[in-house]
Amino acid sequence: MDSTTETSRCIRNIPPVHYLMKVESYSLLSNSNESYHSSSFQVGDYKWRLSFYPNGDKRFNATNNYISLYLTICDTDSLPSGWEVNVNFTLLVYNHRHDNYLTFQGMRRFHELKKEWGFEQIESLETFKDVCNGYLFNDSCAFGADVFVMKHTLNSETLSVFRREDLTNPTFRWEIKEFSKMDKSIISKKFCSGETNWYLSIYPKGKSSKDGKAFSIFLSLDDDDDDSAHNNSTIYAEFYLRVIDQLNSKHEEGAVNRWFSGCKGWGVPEFMLLEDLHKSSNGYIVKDSLIVEVEFSIMSRTKVSNS
Repeated sequence: MDSTTETSRCIRNIPPVHYLMKVESYSLLSNSNESYHSSSFQVGDYKWRLSFYPNGDKRFNATNNYISLYLTICDTDSLPSGWEVNVNFTLLVYNHRHDNYLTFQGMRRFHELKKEWGFEQIESLETFKDVCNGYLFNDSCAFGADVFVMKHTLNSETLSVFRREDLTNPTFRWEIKEFSKMDKSIISKKFCSGETNWYLSIYPKGKSSKDGKAFSIFLSLDDDDDDSAHNNSTIYAEFYLRVIDQLNSKHEEGAVNRWFSGCKGWGVPEFMLLEDLHKSSNGYIVKDSLIVEVEFSIMSRTKVSNS
């Protein structure tokens, strides 16, 4: 009946939340009854009762010299076939002397074959009956219960991380024609890589925050992506941003690794100096066309499950 692996014992000052059971004339009860079952009380659409063994529960241990206390689910005939109720419960014993409660907490699954859970050994009879310890006062004692039914509202997610060879469309190349006519920031078309929608953005004249001297390039998640898994979580990516050298194949490249959330973008604000970008011998701009590229090496994907 008792499980030490899923229970905790402590002292608290707060009285029982859901039920309080007072026992007067404990000595008479212990002389005449093996057990006492309280009236039923309702918590979380279910009915419960406390079962108190004033001389210890001898059903499974004839030498048990501890008081025993259990929580029982009752009136279960109306419940559907195969029912089960997961409960986080606390049973309490009042200490008159210290005006606090000795508590025992457990998390248990109640079902058709197991309607009762509790604690076979609450306190030794010797300790409990000694009035100096405070559990008995004028031959009376009190017990209580907190019962919290755990509803099935579990949400879960699975995070998977993939290397380049496992990604769909790991590389996206963007050719920007008539580049000299571009002034403010430019955004690429949306593209899908690793089952995730992205876009690139650049600053042809450099960002004003960087004194307009450096070419900037960023990668961002598509904020219009309807995938709830992406909207509810973050995505990790390791990727390379490149400006393609169309003459010498000596591409300018920067490695980035970041966690993305929502539409937030990451990149390199000072990717390269504008004077180097426009220098004709470097081959970055040919026939007024600039080519930039992003290549993913690692990307995470999250699948969210809602109950």
